[in-house]
Amino acid sequence: MRRWLLHATICFVLAGAALAQGRTQVTSGVVEASAEALWQGLTTDRGLIETWSVAQAKIDLRIGGTILTHYDPNGTLGDANTIRHEILSFEPGRMLALRSSAPANAPEFVKQFCSKGWHVIRLEPLGAARTRYTETGCGYGDDEDSRQAFEFFERGNRWTLERLQERHAKSRDAQRAREIVARLAPLVGGDFNAAGEAVAEVRVRARTRWSTLCEGFTLAESWLATAENEPQREHGFTVYGVDPFSGDAAFWKFGDGGSVARGALIADGPAAVGHLWTLFAPNSEPRELYVQLEPSRSGYVYRAQPARDDFTTLLEFRYTR
Repeated sequence: MRRWLLHATICFVLAGAALAQGRTQVTSGVVEASAEALWQGLTTDRGLIETWSVAQAKIDLRIGGTILTHYDPNGTLGDANTIRHEILSFEPGRMLALRSSAPANAPEFVKQFCSKGWHVIRLEPLGAARTRYTETGCGYGDDEDSRQAFEFFERGNRWTLERLQERHAKSRDAQRAREIVARLAPLVGGDFNAAGEAVAEVRVRARTRWSTLCEGFTLAESWLATAENEPQREHGFTVYGVDPFSGDAAFWKFGDGGSVARGALIADGPAAVGHLWTLFAPNSEPRELYVQLEPSRSGYVYRAQPARDDFTTLLEFRYTR
């Protein structure tokens, strides 16, 4: 009995040593997202579809549970071309270890690796919205099938990480853009007046009305008068929102006389919104300006200057509700 136990122990130790000496494939990079967000991307059906770029996914999150994925949107989870991942272990929010079963249509070298190898995904928080994502493939040998499998998963894991980085970077950018536009939210639903402001030695009375144009877009309508008893006339309107083409916070101003101004919005200080303003008018060259709009509880200040770093005031209106 003792001899049997000794023999079994020696075999176990030697097997472990051989396994520890096997090749590992490591893919690692920083993702601009919280560890919690990335964990949701690994442990929910919808998250897996987005993280792994598969058409279908289903997870049973428990030790011994499975993740089923399929690249064919017309396929059926559970059929011969389904990829099965057995959950070997996990630490909530931090680590997930999987052993995969290759589908019927996989290359032979992938099937060979899946029969003996496994993957460990680790999430290391680097900040509130920054995480090091590391995937380690374990169990590679020195044979030709292992070499091909190593190269195959190295390319695939790198592609997955890059898509993950791109998607979350765009998500962060989109969130920043929405936050800039949201700085204007306190003005929505209000009418504001600027009485007797001077523009090129002319006294101007101005009025604006702020409203929601549609979801995600804000509308500011404006009226002006340049004489004491003159009724205010329509001066144009400005649309604020996130540009669907660039993903930037942006504005489009349509003025009287056929002028159009457009440009990006930026966060200026703790609450103001800066306009990187390009003005286009008939029969004149485009003109660059910097316009700052600073909301407050009682109204807002609207200030124009030649450039962001040139603080010469071209005009300044102080609007009150």
